[in-house]
Amino acid sequence: MSRMMQFLRYDLLHMGRDPMMLFIVMAPALLIAAMVYGVPWTAALLERQAGLRLMEHAGILSGIGLLLIPLVIGVMAGLLMLDERDERVLHYFAATPLRKSGYLLRRMVVPLALAGLYLALAAVSIGWMPLSPAAVLGAMPMLMLEVPLMALFLTGCASNKVEGLALSKLGGIAVFLPVLAYVLPASWSPAFAWLPTYWVAHLFTAEPAAGFPLTEPWGTTGSIAWGVALHVLCLALAYKRYRNRAEE
Repeated sequence: MSRMMQFLRYDLLHMGRDPMMLFIVMAPALLIAAMVYGVPWTAALLERQAGLRLMEHAGILSGIGLLLIPLVIGVMAGLLMLDERDERVLHYFAATPLRKSGYLLRRMVVPLALAGLYLALAAVSIGWMPLSPAAVLGAMPMLMLEVPLMALFLTGCASNKVEGLALSKLGGIAVFLPVLAYVLPASWSPAFAWLPTYWVAHLFTAEPAAGFPLTEPWGTTGSIAWGVALHVLCLALAYKRYRNRAEE
């Protein structure tokens, strides 16, 4: 517990010195506020001024909004880990009983707790979000896995914090690609099936696994199983890359 408090204290001190990191931590709260108040206001304005019914697409809006929460928290964790790698913190842990794997587990505790808190807050605060039990139970494991996936992607591929910030843009692209899958015909769905974020957004849309033959017989259950398996596979690959980078 004392080591965990040291990690938490270090994170708080680091965020106090770096306004960008503090903004990243607060960004999910700002996003939730925008979804609670901004989306209904924008929907009413568009319907009144242009006759567009934005809330007919509440499902995809919900999926993308929720995906942004673990994205920004995973970026925060990845940037902190890049800073600590520059400070050779990982070499310190390699000489302790915790070793390098213990460092990674402890480094992920606070971001995962933060993501769980923000996701729960979003679920209870956003009244227009279409929350079916299947969507919640299926999406939550995938959303939580997005945090270490993003963090390990940054630390495994970036050499420093500047490169990490640049690579984080790829995470943003991955989050918004499901919108393209949503507007294209269902026959395009297999082109997005390799994308982990697609399966999170897919659970909140009206069409259950349309256009993807592998999940067609299983419906929602197949979508959840495939999505979780894909997240685990990508996480394993990211971890392997992280381990190789850590041993350099």
